[in-house]
Amino acid sequence: MHVVVVDCNQKRHDRHEQLLRDLNLSDFEIKRSIDISSIPAMKTDILVIHKNNDEFSQIESGNNFGKIRIFFSDGYYSDYIKDKYNYYVPFEDIEKTLSNILLKMEKCENL
Repeated sequence: MHVVVVDCNQKRHDRHEQLLRDLNLSDFEIKRSIDISSIPAMKTDILVIHKNNDEFSQIESGNNFGKIRIFFSDGYYSDYIKDKYNYYVPFEDIEKTLSNILLKMEKCENL
């Protein structure tokens, strides 16, 4: 499971790292920004991106940027699930959302 977090606010990077480690994820990258043309080659299972990143709108409008995408912002006040691949969540709900996604994926693997 390869997770890439893109957040222009470097002060949150330690929190992202701790959250991913708490969820027993070891294959992850945390970046301030990303060249969107490099994303498909990264084989990203879950892409987590902050709304204020410059790449946000291009990633949001494309379909080949991560299998599952979590868009987050402190400006979001509730979770919105567009479909099973696109989630919009407040910063504080990233862990809960990731945990739920991982649980669903685990259940599918055990079928």
